[in-house]
Amino acid sequence: MQKIKLAIKYGIQPKKPIYLARLLKALLKSKFGKQIQLRGVDFAIDYACNMKCEHCFDQRLKNESRKKMEIQDYERVASEAMALGCTYFGFQGGELFLRKDYLDIIEAVKPRKNRITVTSNGLVVDEEKIIALKKVGVDYINFSLDSGIAAEHDKFRGVEGSFDKTMNAMKICKRYKMPFTINTTISHFNVLSDGFKKVADFASQEKVLINTLFAAPSGNWENNLSVLLDESDINYYYTIRKKYPTMVRDLENGFKKGCPAAKEVLYITPYGDVLGCPLIHISLGNIFAEKLKTIRQRGLENEYLGNYHSMCLIAEDRDFIDKYLSNLDKDTSLPIFISETNF
Repeated sequence: MQKIKLAIKYGIQPKKPIYLARLLKALLKSKFGKQIQLRGVDFAIDYACNMKCEHCFDQRLKNESRKKMEIQDYERVASEAMALGCTYFGFQGGELFLRKDYLDIIEAVKPRKNRITVTSNGLVVDEEKIIALKKVGVDYINFSLDSGIAAEHDKFRGVEGSFDKTMNAMKICKRYKMPFTINTTISHFNVLSDGFKKVADFASQEKVLINTLFAAPSGNWENNLSVLLDESDINYYYTIRKKYPTMVRDLENGFKKGCPAAKEVLYITPYGDVLGCPLIHISLGNIFAEKLKTIRQRGLENEYLGNYHSMCLIAEDRDFIDKYLSNLDKDTSLPIFISETNF
């Protein structure tokens, strides 16, 4: 029953009848059609950030000398994604609210026809921003919260007082009836902690979704295999999940169970690079050079990204991790391009 309520709260938007019709069509095609339907696209609109997170995955991709996507690019890519079945667009950073034209970018992807989310650390969220997000058509906000203990969260995020500001941002959302979820990163070093339990307890009490992100050797944790959950950690995680019905993972909530990278979801950098996942820094192509359909097809033809895996490729699949890390170019901030020679 709880899962049904969550699906209604986050997935079904009754005030968006066009979106609901498109979602039903995508669901039917995914079940009965021959082609995999693209479910969603996450845009990183800028890598500017007001935090210094221990695990930050995007600063490796940051390169201010490169051409950035503009409003018309978001509009074009959104149309191409919708033609592939996409009904969901997410916006993140860095920190989304540090870019002044974020509302214009959101409007460019046709919010009335799609489910729209934004991800934020909560530091600069205020009433004015929440009101504006609701007006433009945002359906819910994802807040990053990695410990229910203030000092632990602040240390992990690199900003003193960030826990209190994030919690206040959630209070503002409740005041204005803006749904929100919690993103929590769990590693070998915190999965057994009281801090993680407190986040889970808070989410359960508030009846909000808590999306658990398994630590990956990517970004600031590149090559750091010690952060990976081991078999005992994973067994513990699934054991305590029985107590927390609002706790989920991304690979469980798609059209099919399994890693959705490239098949159902895509991640696009501010520079137009298309990745299968924010943590897998391998470019499938660039929207300035090719159509999104062509780029995605390149991913679907790959042995890793073209199939549904029961494990997260970058956080659990050691074969993938070994092959990926051994081929990653350490001398550039740009993602390597997928090819037979490096994959």
